[in-house]
Amino acid sequence: MLVVVTPAKNEQQTLPMVAKSILQQTHRPKFWLIVDDCSTDKTPQIIKKLENKYAWIKCLSTKSECSYDSIERYGYILRKGFSYTANVCHLNKLKCEFLAVLDADTILDENYYEVLIDAFHNEPTLGIASGIYIEKHGDDLYAPKSADGEYLTCGAAMVFREACYKEIGGFPILPRSDTVAKIKAINRGWKVKAIRSTNTIHTRPRTAKPKLWQEYVKRGAVDYKLNYHPINTFLSGIYIFVKSSPSEGLSYLTGYSKSFLLKEKKIDDEEIKEYFWGSFNRLLMRTLKK
Repeated sequence: MLVVVTPAKNEQQTLPMVAKSILQQTHRPKFWLIVDDCSTDKTPQIIKKLENKYAWIKCLSTKSECSYDSIERYGYILRKGFSYTANVCHLNKLKCEFLAVLDADTILDENYYEVLIDAFHNEPTLGIASGIYIEKHGDDLYAPKSADGEYLTCGAAMVFREACYKEIGGFPILPRSDTVAKIKAINRGWKVKAIRSTNTIHTRPRTAKPKLWQEYVKRGAVDYKLNYHPINTFLSGIYIFVKSSPSEGLSYLTGYSKSFLLKEKKIDDEEIKEYFWGSFNRLLMRTLKK
């Protein structure tokens, strides 16, 4: 059985398209929970219409807790949503085998869940999977890859095997929570992969240029909080400076440096801190291999 959790904040433009892609799935989820995260547009009304029409679609509202740490909010909302779905499954005596994250701006191929669940059945050690993640850059489509040339597992539309989800301790309430979940899964012997035979498209355009520098300041601060190695941070800043723009590269380094100078608190998770501190060693080894 498959359950899906979608965090939604002010997604009136994209949520109807996401709902259409869910309804058209060849392997439709048994339960879809949409978490309305203090929306101020028509998102709650859209969810309510879906809830009234389909018994297997439910809304969970967070309107009583709208002040939060934006860096860790995504992980908090998803963990809350999966806890809610676990209670629903327990009360209805349902066996939840697969748990899916689906962002409210992400469209799936019609066979998306069918392909992924077949992959899980065929590979017992597969813990987290997604289709190929495609971004829209203007009129162009782009599928990001890792430094090793592999397609990235899409955090916005990834599926967990239940045993893997439990073994990593549930969805992490940390910065970059989807990345942290994948790291924890790999550390425990699970495979994490993108399945090439199905796709997911991120519909939201990249942040507008006037605000993009703010995102890079935040990204630098997050990398400090995660214990990213300073040398790797510097190299990342140079890369952004050259490949994107000087202002964005400097913004990223500013965000990290400010947190470093103020000695801001890092995360408490030693496993993840150790992983990100080792980022420079991994970069060095990749470089030497090449």
